[in-house]
Amino acid sequence: MKEYCREKNLPLSESGKVIVARDGNEIATLHELHARALKNSAHVELIDERQLASIEPNARTCGKALLAHDTAVVDPRAILKALSDELVASNNVVILMGTEFKGLKTDRTVTTNRGDINFHFFINAAGAYSDRVASAFGLRHQYRLIPFKGIYKKLARNDFYKINGNIYPVPDLSNPFLGVHFTKSITGDVYLGPTAIPALGRENYGILKGADSESFDILRREAVLFCVNPKFRTVALIEPKKYIQKYFFNDARKLVHELMPQDVLAPIKSGYGRSWWTGRRRNWSWTFWLPRMATVFIS
Repeated sequence: MKEYCREKNLPLSESGKVIVARDGNEIATLHELHARALKNSAHVELIDERQLASIEPNARTCGKALLAHDTAVVDPRAILKALSDELVASNNVVILMGTEFKGLKTDRTVTTNRGDINFHFFINAAGAYSDRVASAFGLRHQYRLIPFKGIYKKLARNDFYKINGNIYPVPDLSNPFLGVHFTKSITGDVYLGPTAIPALGRENYGILKGADSESFDILRREAVLFCVNPKFRTVALIEPKKYIQKYFFNDARKLVHELMPQDVLAPIKSGYGRSWWTGRRRNWSWTFWLPRMATVFIS
């Protein structure tokens, strides 16, 4: 991805990332992350507090931190536009915007709001609606979609707090979430987040905005998981508290030396994750997606 950005002269900030320990109990997990990263040939190193201060002056850790040298920040919109322009210019690809998948007409034809489309290969990348698309092909019937919402907030005074790149907490390896962290965007803005709050709908971007008739069914699925799955229950009890400014702030405050509540602005964007739950085995797996959806037909 970095090579593509350089080739196309797209925005790229090779700022690196530090993962900090909030207390001594997280040091063992930090060493485990370091070992896994080395095993996968990632360019990482364990650093002390003095080294951390030279990289991220405002970051706080307990004894050690993990530095990931190759982490970079890009502009996803710029990348998508470059990819789109390149594909269309090849004369081998046609991109149809505003084309809604309606169903499978034959084993090689789908129906859309813009007419029928024939295909040879069909790639389902429909994000929040990927289960519905899969259902049309006779798949996913044993699975249920459980949407999660990631709320991001923005730092008001970037220069004052001196965030140079990315500051992450040591994650809980039993959960798929990375915890609230600091990310400096390609424009220089610093974002805090995300949360991992069970959502009320496929497009539930606000507290109630986006909730619909399916919300009751989603709540029912979440209630069942709450009863039978301890990991889900832990997340469901902890994460929704971060809707409250105090809890969100306290999570972020543990990663840095200086941060004031008034400098953490109201939520400005949402990202989404989803879990697939199979009722037969009472377990769940995770994938993550952004709010924009797409279905790809290749003829």
